[in-house]
Amino acid sequence: MLGFRLLGLLLLAISVFPPAESQCSKGCDLALGSYYVWQGSNLTFIAEVTNEAVVDIQDQNQMSNPDSVLADTRINVPFSCDCLDAGFLGHVFEYAVRSGDTYSTIAGTYYANLTTAGFLEGSNSYPAINIPDNGVVNVTVNCSCGNAAVSKEYGLFVTYPLREGDTLESVAAEANLTADANLTANLLQRYNPGVDFSAGSGLVYIPGKDKNGKYPPLESSTGLSVGVIAGIAVAGVAGALLLGFSVYIGLYRKKKVQDQVLLSATPEDQSFDTATPGGASSGLAGITVDKSVEFSHEELAKATNDFNIANKIGQGGFGAVYYAELRGEKAAIKKMDMQASREFLAELKVLTRVHHLNLVRLIGYCVEGSLFLVYEYIENGNLSEHLRGSGNEPLPWSTRVQIALDSARGLEYIHEHTVPVYIHRDIKSANILIDKNFHGKVADFGLAKLTEVGVSLPTRLVGTFGYMPPEYAQYGDVSPKVDVFAFGVVLYELISAKEAIVKASDLADSKGLVALFDEVLSQQDPRENLSRLVDPRLGDNYPLDSLRKVAQLARACTQENPQLRPSMRSVVVALMTLSSTTEDWDVASFYENQDLVNLMSGRVWFFIFSGFSLGDLLRARRVKEQATNVLFNKISLLLQKEENNLRTEALPRLQEVEEILGYTFKNSDLLEEAFTHASYQEKCLSYERLEYVGDSVLNILITKEQYFLYPNFPPGALSSLRSANVDTEKLARVAVKNKLHKYLRLRQPVLRKQIGDFVAALPKYPLHSNGLIDAPKVLADVVESTIGAIFIDSNSSLETTWEVAKGLLQPIITPEVLQTHPVRKLYETCQKHGLKLQLVDLWLKEGAYEVIVDKNLKGRGKCRAKKEVALNRAANNAYIKVVTKLGLKQ
Repeated sequence: MLGFRLLGLLLLAISVFPPAESQCSKGCDLALGSYYVWQGSNLTFIAEVTNEAVVDIQDQNQMSNPDSVLADTRINVPFSCDCLDAGFLGHVFEYAVRSGDTYSTIAGTYYANLTTAGFLEGSNSYPAINIPDNGVVNVTVNCSCGNAAVSKEYGLFVTYPLREGDTLESVAAEANLTADANLTANLLQRYNPGVDFSAGSGLVYIPGKDKNGKYPPLESSTGLSVGVIAGIAVAGVAGALLLGFSVYIGLYRKKKVQDQVLLSATPEDQSFDTATPGGASSGLAGITVDKSVEFSHEELAKATNDFNIANKIGQGGFGAVYYAELRGEKAAIKKMDMQASREFLAELKVLTRVHHLNLVRLIGYCVEGSLFLVYEYIENGNLSEHLRGSGNEPLPWSTRVQIALDSARGLEYIHEHTVPVYIHRDIKSANILIDKNFHGKVADFGLAKLTEVGVSLPTRLVGTFGYMPPEYAQYGDVSPKVDVFAFGVVLYELISAKEAIVKASDLADSKGLVALFDEVLSQQDPRENLSRLVDPRLGDNYPLDSLRKVAQLARACTQENPQLRPSMRSVVVALMTLSSTTEDWDVASFYENQDLVNLMSGRVWFFIFSGFSLGDLLRARRVKEQATNVLFNKISLLLQKEENNLRTEALPRLQEVEEILGYTFKNSDLLEEAFTHASYQEKCLSYERLEYVGDSVLNILITKEQYFLYPNFPPGALSSLRSANVDTEKLARVAVKNKLHKYLRLRQPVLRKQIGDFVAALPKYPLHSNGLIDAPKVLADVVESTIGAIFIDSNSSLETTWEVAKGLLQPIITPEVLQTHPVRKLYETCQKHGLKLQLVDLWLKEGAYEVIVDKNLKGRGKCRAKKEVALNRAANNAYIKVVTKLGLKQ
């Protein structure tokens, strides 16, 4: 029925409007939408629905005060103008549905008639009478990049919704392109042929000014022809009907789903309907798949000889995998039943949003008849086959360590560099693929789960026995530490080539690999018995010391208490250090010393780069800066090897950034890399490696300052003090203070929105919100990546880096600020007056900290979202009570 209705609308459109002469070839980076401010709206709301940062809208409209927006006026909202798959220029906003919303409300009010209700209904899967709360509606707004046939003087255009009372003359006066009103009106008519400016509705395109108040010229022929503008602009209806027809063709005649609206972001625990007229789940509509190709069932069947058994290369829990050659590229096609739509959704969500060298690459998908995911083909199968398969040569020890490092990097990326965080939940040797150069790639994201940083979520139990940590197997608690535990099991597999559960003839005697190694590593001298667990195919061709260190790292990863496990970032650093230094790193003490647990949960691990043991770290007097520089020079060389892989556009206003920093780069590529987010451009080198170095350098610099400032503090107190002061929010404030966020290159609207919300909220909390506002990690990352870039560019000079860093950090992060911190004040006061202080960590169970002073509870702080905030609150409460009892002035 819907198909006949859409077809009728199409025929109506053809009878009324002229056809487009051609389609777009590409879009442009910037277009504007004229937003009519309605009563009750404000800049924060407008930024939220348009996925733009408040500060960017302010800049575009030259507004100094975000509260100065007046109702019944227009402001211009910036966005990118893209060549959509339907063949026209537009931008797709994502709107989170609220209770009571209708397509009319969304289009006419929230998006100020930049689109129409009919357009929304035609381009979204939700019926108009049943738009679900918390659903996501794709709001497509038409745009223009200019028309060289009309004029090359104008290259920025405003999508301008006509209102009652508008005329050609009034719109021409609004545009104010020339002193001659008639000339301006004539120009607008040429840009919008056939449009009635007095119709009271519809869209027109008028040249717009940039944030400097100038009309930028047309740079290239990226826009639409006059005919295309006519076909789209008139009343905003023709585009809606054309899009509606594409939906009709896609869903009802060929049973396809457009790339732009493939899958819904249905929560994991919702049920799916599995039988629909299109053959796909009714839940499969809504998610943007902007970097993947949609294949037809016919093309996939042809490439696999109709899914012939001869092409079958694997079988998983959710479907079979087939080898194919598609469009000149080797591929692996996973064929899944419709009942596996939950896993299909999860994997597609992850692999269309994250791109990393050590994650398997998704090429495309198909939803005809069955669910298909098309991946890059990885030549050497999976790690499990190489460890236990009879047809493969044994992997050398160095290759095993390299595969471990590759896999750890992939996991670190989804844990540390995505918002929200992704948790794989099924890490095992069978899900680590090995390419032709014997590098590892993490695969099979069908059980992946999203969560906010620092949040542990109860969920249904999925995964593979032998790799599940206790908190997950018993309570269903999910956090990144679930993947850390499973990765520890994989490390044990790399050592022993045994399966995660070592089966015996008597099932009662079967034992997990974790328990098997724990027995050996708990011995006073485990070396002899450890050798008995080594893969016999290795023979004696392995360094025992290296193997012992990997076993210790695996033991740290598989600790029963998730808080005692290192982060994947720390694991990556440890594995990098294993191959870059012969100095000892005492992994066994990761979980034997509570002070080190505090270190692990902070932003540290610079000790691994320094080349000293953790015991040396706790005795800070033995830290040698010379050794630190030597190892960082090694890291510098590693980074420089990959500099040639950076293929991105030049960072605009490069000199402006250098002026902010007060530092001129010898290698400007490092600065570009430091400001490039992974979402910016496919296959580009993002800032994450420099952020990785900058994080460690910053901690060394701050630790050095604290070491001399507080000579009587024990390491545990110094660690807590540092991690609580150099936190994400403070680093994010540093980025905003120095306006670094304006130069950050990214293509994720959700991140831009988070940055805008954060900037808008700062005036309410001049110093620190203590967790009341969400600080975007991307802002903290760009500060650290900048510090990392300076460190590398200055030939690993800590002195030069600190001089620049001080200018960035002050006054937000300085020794003076540290002196007012509640943890420091509490320690100092108790030490001075001979009081015994104990910090009780209840964060894992209750999200809280308690402070005991002389065996009396003096303070309690709770914050489930962030551990440091709970500690700060508890320390502050205790400090107030202690100084009051002592009769001291606060």
